[in-house]
Amino acid sequence: MYSDILSGIKTSFDRDTIIEEISLLKKSVYESKEKLEETLKIDVRGSVTSIIRTKIEQGENIEKYLDGLATEVEKLTELKLELSFEPSEHSIDTIFSWVQTNVGNGTILDIETNPKILGGARISYKGKYWDGSLVKVLDDTLEASRVDVLAIISPQISK
Repeated sequence: MYSDILSGIKTSFDRDTIIEEISLLKKSVYESKEKLEETLKIDVRGSVTSIIRTKIEQGENIEKYLDGLATEVEKLTELKLELSFEPSEHSIDTIFSWVQTNVGNGTILDIETNPKILGGARISYKGKYWDGSLVKVLDDTLEASRVDVLAIISPQISK
């Protein structure tokens, strides 16, 4: 019933945008048909406007539809993803597709950019954390070989 809109929500930004649109639409439904139409034209993205107009044409109770949609949007869970770069739309689509296949529907991406991790990713989901960043790999490697590195450089430092 809501998959036409929910399928377009891939990130926390997308989720926040649809929540704002739902809020504006709910306010306008209470005011008048004219206000609803104005909100659809001015404040709501075209893809959502098209779906809402179709629901209206089908005789759907828009207030009830928006309440149900808001409930479903609130059920979405976030997978926090920290990357060293800002991903392109293609990268987001690829990551989102992998998450849907491997984690399940109803999971969206909360993407944060942090160049200090150098590469790789840090992932947090439902209280679990995994650090696959390049900075972690380098730190672990240097820590594991610290004694060997010190043995090599200590004689050079004391000269």
